[in-house]
Amino acid sequence: MTYSNSGNLGDHIQTLATLQYINAECGIERDILSLYNGEKVALLMQGWFGNCKKFPNMFPPSDKIFPIFVGFHISNTQEDRAFYAQNHIVNYLKKFEPIGCRDIDTMLFLKQFGINTYFSRCLTTTFPTRTVIPNKEKIFIVDCISDDLIPADILNKAERLTHFVSENESEIEKVKKANNLLKKYKEEATLVITSRLHCASPCIAMGVPVIFIEDKKDIRFTAISDLIEVHHVNRFLFRFKILKPIQKIYAYFFKKRVDWNPSVKNIDNTKQEIIKNVKQKIKDLIK
Repeated sequence: MTYSNSGNLGDHIQTLATLQYINAECGIERDILSLYNGEKVALLMQGWFGNCKKFPNMFPPSDKIFPIFVGFHISNTQEDRAFYAQNHIVNYLKKFEPIGCRDIDTMLFLKQFGINTYFSRCLTTTFPTRTVIPNKEKIFIVDCISDDLIPADILNKAERLTHFVSENESEIEKVKKANNLLKKYKEEATLVITSRLHCASPCIAMGVPVIFIEDKKDIRFTAISDLIEVHHVNRFLFRFKILKPIQKIYAYFFKKRVDWNPSVKNIDNTKQEIIKNVKQKIKDLIK
């Protein structure tokens, strides 16, 4: 899929993950899948699906698209969940069972409507493990909730990166930037501190030590929460400058409980299960 309306390079990192398993010369725009009218194609439905009010033509896909549901995530806003609970959406999903879900919450949400689902995780967890470990320390802080949550000695020597880009940039440029980020993590990182799922997930896959800091209410992170420790914080607390004194106290105790020198997690078995699953899905389609 392509994401011309997205300013989050995490979407394009997911595209790069799917391209490990398919040959594709062009993509189909996620936000208008129901309007697609080209030749009949199969499409890996890996990614985030939501904001149905802004993107009313996102789902269900056109009948010219045969969907392969792996890594499927549905936004958990009340409006989006009501949209996906409609009978015609439920009946559509049942035609393509089982639905591979990126997170536990999406899986359980669909199950309540009698849809056959399973936990497929995310294909960004299958990037190859790096074979060369950098010998020079390089710490990256990537869109972390707050600097206050990070010890000063780490903060002062770290390099900041972001997955935010302008929505107006071309798809080619976004994919290029996403590819460059992955290359940087793989070749240079000795530690990554982030609040971005699609920074943490590929880094875990590549064998990069990760400290993942996020709000405990965010349901998306069950995609990786059994692979590494998710350090939960109250994101809402850090939105307001007036709460700075409380933030400082909160951050002091938070920093005390985090292991700032995490080990690399071996997820080879999990990775092979995901790869086997997606390859089988594609074989089933060919049959």
